[in-house]
Amino acid sequence: MNDHPATLAWEQNVRGIAKLVLLAIADHSGANWSVVFSSQQYLAKKCGISRSSVVRALEELIGLGLVVKENRPNSS
Repeated sequence: MNDHPATLAWEQNVRGIAKLVLLAIADHSGANWSVVFSSQQYLAKKCGISRSSVVRALEELIGLGLVVKENRPNSS
């Protein structure tokens, strides 16, 4: 079994833009499962979608428990 984050992202029961954003997050984490602090703007550019689409996708992924949102102090 390949436990690379992208492999696990593909296996999730998520569709459309949410799947694309989840894959971008998994890709950004790399094989070492590092914590990812990707900005919404970065994800939008990587996925070729608008920032508002990223926000909606993240809300869905957070609701499903696949992503945890963590606010970082002193960041925009």
